[in-house]
Amino acid sequence: MGTLLPKPLIALFFGFGILALVLVGVKITGKQAITRTLPEASGTSSGRVSLVFEPASTSVPVGKIQSIILKAKIRGGSPLEHIDYFKAEIAFPNKSIQMPRGHYINTGKSGFGKILRVDGPLQANQSGKIAIELAAKSPGDGPKTADTAGVEKEIVLATIDFVGVNPTDMATLALSGVQIINNQSKTIAATGQNGKIQVVAQ
Repeated sequence: MGTLLPKPLIALFFGFGILALVLVGVKITGKQAITRTLPEASGTSSGRVSLVFEPASTSVPVGKIQSIILKAKIRGGSPLEHIDYFKAEIAFPNKSIQMPRGHYINTGKSGFGKILRVDGPLQANQSGKIAIELAAKSPGDGPKTADTAGVEKEIVLATIDFVGVNPTDMATLALSGVQIINNQSKTIAATGQNGKIQVVAQ
């Protein structure tokens, strides 16, 4: 039969084992992506949001830049209701149009205090997709859904620059993955209208 180790030595080995597991756990955790706490929807707001591009349809010569505004038009909102979280994805044909180098999306007029994600030109042009994710600086600190009850409100969510790359009759800006949550953790229903850009040869 094997020799039994003294209890103090067993305890020492056990302690080293626990310490090793903790250190390994810290190392693994350090490699994980940063997570963020987002509001969870728990119902539906009475408000309605239409997401539109302005101009809805336009043309741009190859090599020239056109600014496009993503705007939220809100109906049935309230001065007491705020938007705490907004997320959307915009797909575009990156062979026809792209975001110009050094031109980043401007969300300064949105009323949101936090930018959780806004894709820059390099990532957007490679994928043909733009992710926009905004949040209030603190609960209830986001933009109001109405300044006056019963009056439609418009919010400029983002201004995006595109440059013409190759001529095309129709380059579509397609909205998807829209999520809007208010300060009561309720989802605000939203619809989106795609934008259109014609790229013409100079």
